[in-house]
Amino acid sequence: MPRPRRKPERTLVALIGDVVESRELDPRRRKRVQLALQEQIEVLNRALGPEILAAQITLTGGDEVQALLRRPGHVVQVVRELSDVLFQAEIGALRMRFGVGRGSLTTGPVPTPWAENPALLDGPAFHHAREALTRARDRQLWACFEGLEGSAANFRPRTDLALEALFALMGSIREDWTERQGRVSILFRRLQAEAAGGISQSDLARELRVSPSVISETLKAARHNLLLLGEEAAVALLEALEEPL
Repeated sequence: MPRPRRKPERTLVALIGDVVESRELDPRRRKRVQLALQEQIEVLNRALGPEILAAQITLTGGDEVQALLRRPGHVVQVVRELSDVLFQAEIGALRMRFGVGRGSLTTGPVPTPWAENPALLDGPAFHHAREALTRARDRQLWACFEGLEGSAANFRPRTDLALEALFALMGSIREDWTERQGRVSILFRRLQAEAAGGISQSDLARELRVSPSVISETLKAARHNLLLLGEEAAVALLEALEEPL
């Protein structure tokens, strides 16, 4: 009799984020950064929930964030929103770097509905994420990826490379932000997401009590639309890798 085919091992996506040079901050500034990150982590955990997260996003060691996602497409949102809150808290003075890895776990199945602490989980997903984070630090990139393979045998390195290139370009745009550019770009995106029908640049101008031309020029200088285009491309690529879990 033919042997029964082995069921493919389920894979998850681990994300590890690290605040660059956070240990060099004075205690008061470091505490402010930690509180800002923790507040945003709680927002993300509520927004995504166990349908997206296999483990709650957690702040570990004071300056490192860990998460375990069921769907890779939401990596962009987590990376962006954690980076945004850090920019707002420190006016762009600090950066986060991220490592994203895809793989299985060796610590058993994920508890229902989700694991409360990803630091208690282990396996190739986290090993790949840690390797990717090391590469992001060494190359000073916003995010690096490991194990985001597709169905074809030769697709994996191309996927990781394409994602790293997209995030490198987006990270370069963000690093060039002035305080005003970053504040306006982040606020415009947030208000558009919150408003049922979206908001216009004129609406934002009234919110900030400036002329529409100031908002238009600021968003253009911040390369806001290019950043959105890069994020859309990254989400599309990551969603193409999703598989039923």
